[in-house]
Amino acid sequence: MLGLLKHNSSSNVPKPPERVEAVCGRFGALWWEEPVKLEFDGAPTSGDHLQTKSSDSIDQMEPVTSQATRILVISNRLPINFSLGDPTKGEPEFVLKPSSGGLVTGLRGCSLPFTWIGWLGFGTGSLPKDAQDRLRAVVQRDYSFIPVFFPDEIASDYYNVYSNQLLWPVFHYQKQNIFAANPKAWAAYQAANKAFAAVVGEQYRPGDLVWVHDYQLCLLPGYLREEHPTMTIGFFLHIPFPSSEVFRTIPQRRILDSLLDANLVGFHAFEFARHFSSSSG
Repeated sequence: MLGLLKHNSSSNVPKPPERVEAVCGRFGALWWEEPVKLEFDGAPTSGDHLQTKSSDSIDQMEPVTSQATRILVISNRLPINFSLGDPTKGEPEFVLKPSSGGLVTGLRGCSLPFTWIGWLGFGTGSLPKDAQDRLRAVVQRDYSFIPVFFPDEIASDYYNVYSNQLLWPVFHYQKQNIFAANPKAWAAYQAANKAFAAVVGEQYRPGDLVWVHDYQLCLLPGYLREEHPTMTIGFFLHIPFPSSEVFRTIPQRRILDSLLDANLVGFHAFEFARHFSSSSG
């Protein structure tokens, strides 16, 4: 997977420390003042997505510690499959199973401790508050991850509609001019990103590196910057960034403004970085 990380020099956000290069550079080439080629830990993978082996699960990850500077990894989904247990079968209240994926593979062998923050999927938002508290405790105890909760009705418009029926197709040149008629989905997208921002704010401590992932969380850097002006924020987009002509069909300017609040913005290819630069110019 070839990538690029671009420093946001157009705002007053702080320059991240050198350790950002060591962590983020494993995903491709780092662009600071000049492009810098970095080596992969293994053979580079072609295409937009990593192909994972069945053994590439969170069981191989280093557990988080409370000593060194951490990375806060924030993605839409935690790498856990969640379901409610069946007490008639002697199952626990919550059944959690590790899952695999490209981000899981990329974080294997990470040199810094990290805490993963994300959503557990549909069904968690309808749980009573006390059940959510118990589920949060189980996830933290068994995986050292932090779950984010929001109502299922918000989750549907945030994930199914705005993220996957509106944003994803535009970024892949499949649909255009489809945003203006769906203010409900846009409101849900904002609400979900704010829920993520609240949890990140609770976990953040000075010195942490906050690493946000993918198109479902485009508003998160902006919300975090509002509350934490000196926070070091990276954002990596796991899908293409479209040409400026296509991107401008999205009426919500807040998305671009939020991405520009990150210290670093990462892409799979230099072409996508050029599109981002043209869109923000």
